[in-house]
Amino acid sequence: MRELKAYISEASVNEVVEALRSAGFLSMSIAHVKYTQKKDIHILGPHAGLPVTHSEMAKLEIVCNKENVQEVVKILSEHGETGDGTIYVSEVQQMFKVRTGKEGRQDLF
Repeated sequence: MRELKAYISEASVNEVVEALRSAGFLSMSIAHVKYTQKKDIHILGPHAGLPVTHSEMAKLEIVCNKENVQEVVKILSEHGETGDGTIYVSEVQQMFKVRTGKEGRQDLF
């Protein structure tokens, strides 16, 4: 299993979630965060200020099978906007139910 964390614009959250759900990815979490990244001044223009800024973003986290990583990345990139952040992919070693402590992933997919 893999966990993907993507920093996307808050404006595109609903569209991205709808696209992921339509593709069968139903379980995910979304948090509103401040994201620091180096902005490309040539894209944003001289009015952007300093090259390092704090942006209001949404962090989307989703766990999927290893075989589905590219599909999730494709969906995220199809809805990307200028200024969106990065997609990180990590390996999930184990998964446990909070309520029972039992290992499992039946309810995830």
